[in-house]
Amino acid sequence: MKRYLTQMGLTTYHTDPSAGTSDAFRYSLALSMFFAFAESVLPHPIVFFRYGFANIALLMASRVLAIGEFMALVALKAILSSFLSANLLTPFFLVSFLANITVFPFVFMLRKAECFSFLGVSLISSFAYNLIQSLLMLKLVLGPFAARPLSLVIAMGNVSAILTGLAANYLYSAYMRNASKETAAFFMAGGNNDALRYRITFKAIIRYAFSLACVFAFNLFNPMGEVIWGIGAVRVTSGAVALSLKRTAAVFLGFAASIAIRMLVKPGKGFLSGELVLFSMFVTNFHKGADKGRAGFRSLLKRIAASMDIGLSRRMP
Repeated sequence: MKRYLTQMGLTTYHTDPSAGTSDAFRYSLALSMFFAFAESVLPHPIVFFRYGFANIALLMASRVLAIGEFMALVALKAILSSFLSANLLTPFFLVSFLANITVFPFVFMLRKAECFSFLGVSLISSFAYNLIQSLLMLKLVLGPFAARPLSLVIAMGNVSAILTGLAANYLYSAYMRNASKETAAFFMAGGNNDALRYRITFKAIIRYAFSLACVFAFNLFNPMGEVIWGIGAVRVTSGAVALSLKRTAAVFLGFAASIAIRMLVKPGKGFLSGELVLFSMFVTNFHKGADKGRAGFRSLLKRIAASMDIGLSRRMP
């Protein structure tokens, strides 16, 4: 990595021995959390649907990090993103985590081969990710009746993959300017509790209720056991009702536990605290962006690029 940054004319990254991670790793993880946060404010009617914009940071980091740090980044991104969205203890997190650790080693190999652009890697990985995620959802959460609706998720994933690849290409220069900067000072500061503040809004309640309804409804039409009710070709069996109740209850308890953890956990000093300081700074920069209010994809990317700047020297409070 040092040689790569030197060739780019950038300062090589510093390592904090106490943390055992590079500045590029810590910067990339906070950035992926920022992109996950930005994704969460978009229209998001179903909790388990993801646009995949947090993968922008992973695409860029795949060019810089070693394989060990890159896979740690993939795993921690999935965990912390689900933590921030109060989704950590649900079956949806398990599905997302398994899909991430399955697909992203392939992403790393594609980027290191340097035979594909960010757009190409994003499209290939998005198709593979959505396919694996859909198969896991059918097996673990929704049942085979949901196969047709989930095919639409794969199609929508290809659209978001195009945006993700274009965004990674545009933001890569800003990433390289900042990923090489020393981040140790951020990890010596206290955690920002505002970054962990979670409020249960009416929209969130609607999303959770709709997701629970989907889990119950899709499992209800999986033929299992004795038929207890039917209209025309539609048959509801005793086994399907039992499975629907069981899986819906599991998702409900997962949501409740995830929200409780999200509301109760407060960072002290340490790795999580430092990540939240960086994450909070990205969010603050974004809300203060010069292009705030301007419409258009390019204006949004310019605003995000400015948000990624951690400054040549920054005094911590």
